[in-house]
Amino acid sequence: MIDWSLATEVFSLVVGIILLINYYGKRWPYSRKSRFYLASLLLTIASIILNILCVRSLENVAEYIPKWLHLLINSSYFILILLMVTVVACYLVEIIYEHVYERVWMHRLRKLFIGVTAGYMALVVSNPFTGFLFWFDGDNRYQRGPLNRIGYCLMAADVAVIMASAVLNWRHLSKSTRQVIRTLPPVVILLTAFQLLYPDHLLNGGIMIITDIIMLFNFQSSRIELDSQTGLGNRGSLYRQIGRRMRQRSFFQVIAVSLTRFNLINQYYGTDNGDAFLYEVGRWLSELSPQVQAYRIGNVEFCVLLPYQGETQAERWADAVGQRFGQPWQVGEVSTLLSARCAEVVYRGEQWSCSNIIEFINYSFRYNGSKERMVRFDQRLFACWERDRQILTLLRQAVREKRLEIWYQPLYDCRSGRYNSAEALMRMRDRDGKLISPGVFIPLAEENGLIDELTWFALEEVCRFLGSGKQDLESVSLNMSAHQFASNELIVRIGNSLRRHQVRPERLKIEITERVLSEDPERMCRIINQLREMGLRFYLDDFGVGYSNLSNLLEIPISCVKLDQSIISRYPRDRRSCAMVETMVHLFHQMGCHIVAEGVEDELAAQKLRLAGVDWLQGFYYAKPMPEQAFAEFLSAQPSLPDSCGNC
Repeated sequence: MIDWSLATEVFSLVVGIILLINYYGKRWPYSRKSRFYLASLLLTIASIILNILCVRSLENVAEYIPKWLHLLINSSYFILILLMVTVVACYLVEIIYEHVYERVWMHRLRKLFIGVTAGYMALVVSNPFTGFLFWFDGDNRYQRGPLNRIGYCLMAADVAVIMASAVLNWRHLSKSTRQVIRTLPPVVILLTAFQLLYPDHLLNGGIMIITDIIMLFNFQSSRIELDSQTGLGNRGSLYRQIGRRMRQRSFFQVIAVSLTRFNLINQYYGTDNGDAFLYEVGRWLSELSPQVQAYRIGNVEFCVLLPYQGETQAERWADAVGQRFGQPWQVGEVSTLLSARCAEVVYRGEQWSCSNIIEFINYSFRYNGSKERMVRFDQRLFACWERDRQILTLLRQAVREKRLEIWYQPLYDCRSGRYNSAEALMRMRDRDGKLISPGVFIPLAEENGLIDELTWFALEEVCRFLGSGKQDLESVSLNMSAHQFASNELIVRIGNSLRRHQVRPERLKIEITERVLSEDPERMCRIINQLREMGLRFYLDDFGVGYSNLSNLLEIPISCVKLDQSIISRYPRDRRSCAMVETMVHLFHQMGCHIVAEGVEDELAAQKLRLAGVDWLQGFYYAKPMPEQAFAEFLSAQPSLPDSCGNC
């Protein structure tokens, strides 16, 4: 009888237990990879324990144990070994074909491995009657049967099949998968060869535990699947899970949460408490249901993935999430409300992609300008999304073919009684030649990285128009967003356009909003001062819309303030609006700023605003935005003014 050494098996058992504790000590994202890894680890530990029991029972107490128990323990060990090999083989096939579109061979190989395992199990079950694998003599001593090493042959065959599959699909493999394929089969082959050469040194457990470690390294290389702060899955793992469910034709529900104004939580309670609140949100979402899979997909954005079990259950889960964010959250002694936008997407087998699901969530977030706590991406929103996709396609085509238009809206100068300046406005048409609202295509341009191209096109067109000499115009103002001011090209591009068309810098005005100023006040101030040194001047646009902050005017050199039409629309009929407008006009004049009143719609408002001291008036009462040629004709004609200027 062989005197087997169990040192390697005992060491492997300790390592396996440590790996198992590590697995359950961390909040792994629930996925096929994690299930394969856990199954492999549990089978490894169970088989090592059985192997140790088998050897000890054969060495020390063989005569005291009935033959049927020997057969049962050893047969169980043989079955567990092959089950573990099958799990690892299926896992490797899964990752090999993870990014292969045609998966017929993946399913065939999986069936092959399962079939071989079933055949081997039948061999093990019949072994007590045949003795093909092992048998016990009259003294209960273990004897190898003629097919004892067939397990090693099957393992070698599995390795050969896996290596062949990897070679055939090598270009589709991820970096981590290639590393596993390079590492695991050679290591298993070497250790198996050593085991066959030195049968007294039991290495089966060592082979299996090394396999688990290599799988763990691959799994840990996907540690990017975990969010380190909350322990939830991240955007990448959400993508993979959604894609997997779509391939399986499984219906599911996605509920997403985007915390709003969370910077105030960090300011009021500190970043440590802010992180604690994020963890609490993630923990609560992960415990919403035993079936939930929770993910943190952005700094303050979370998603939960749930099986779709009908409208009633879907509504319950959506309501539970929406209602929770109407209640305070507690971290230590700190209790506060966390405002959030919530969105829901239900997948019932539609021809969508994983990217579509994420797009639908983000679209629902943007759409949630209402006070609804939860917005479902339903047919109505889907129609809006499709419309926006069509407009985005048109926009890209218009940018590529330079088919955008710049229209001009005149500004009436109360001092001279003439139209001597204008605002440049972007326009775009659909395939039928109808105008598309800037309120639709400008946000789409910002969201899809096209705003730079639109702005540079507008800059070039305005400078060309100013330099054409076709009109007697003092200046044109042009809107620019924070994105342009974040670009290092801004100053160079403006300078080049002005020189190319021989336009004096003071004829070009730049309109910015207070939201732009608030992005990075120090940088904005530096850039604005550089452009002012070139001769450009700046208008503060949309004053009175949400971001109004007089302190910005003390820090940043603004030449003119444009009062938003939300204030002007109630002037002069509303007493409080009158007081506000007249106070701001006086204040800004004292600060050395000129005033433009936007949205002037009627004669009464025009008269009162001139009397209040406003410098320029802009609105449909005077003139609507018009194409370049119509605007040039409008300026040349200088039509009779709709009312007398008086001594304004």
